[in-house]
Parts: sequence; C-alpha cells; structure tokens
Amino acid sequence: MHSKIKGNIGQFYVAAKLAQMGFCVFTEEGDLSKVDIIAEKDGKLLRFQVKAATPKNGTLSLYLLKSAHGYKFRYDKSWLDYFALVDLSSGEVYFIESKVLDNRLTQFSIRLEETKNKQEAGTNRACNFKAEVVFKDYLD
Repeated sequence: MHSKIKGNIGQFYVAAKLAQMGFCVFTEEGDLSKVDIIAEKDGKLLRFQVKAATPKNGTLSLYLLKSAHGYKFRYDKSWLDYFALVDLSSGEVYFIESKVLDNRLTQFSIRLEETKNKQEAGTNRACNFKAEVVFKDYLD
C-alpha cells in the first residue's frame, strides 16, 4: 500500500477518535504543512502530526525524521503538540507529546506486547499513550 494511502487512513482514524472525545476537528487541504490535524475543545487548540504504521516484533515505531525526494528534516516541537500514531493492523490510535523530540531520537517506539523477558524499565507501554490516558483532562 502506498504511504500516502496509509497516511490518509491514519488521518481518518485520528479525526474520528478526536471527534468521539468531543473535539472539533480541522484538517489540512493538500500536503504542504507540518500539521495534519488541528483539534479544538473548550477554546484550546491542539496540533497533530499523524503517522500510520504496522507493528513489528510487538512494537509500533514513530519515525521523527522525514525525508523524500529533494528534502529531509527533523520535526520540531514548536510545530505541533502531539504525534498521533495509528496502528494500521488494529485501528488503535496512540498520542505522543511532541516533547519526545527533546531527546534527539530518530525513532520513538511503543510496546504493544510484553517483552519476552518481562522487562519494564525503558519501555514505552502502549497503554500509556491511549487517548483516554493522554487526554483525560479533556474528557467529560
């Protein structure tokens, strides 16, 4: 499947999730902005960059660098408030604050399954990035 199609699918999942939580959702026309979705609730605006991926080895990865023919850049936290990471195999949406960019990582992974050795330290458990956890202050 072409990456643009994956991105469009991801954007629909994120918009639906935010709408279910009572946000008004605004999307970009075209593909020129660093922001894919803006959501508003109670006068507060939040900016989202949407990524869609398929899990590998029990993890879902968010790549923090973007490159294509003729350009390459690193996302900047001043451009957005959250990354929305969509699991294309389940349709689940995870929200990761843009402050993850402070760590200068090129990739941020969340663990969908337990590690084989049951390691917890240093793992980013997917359950901590679900909308109900991240946006608990926004829910009625």
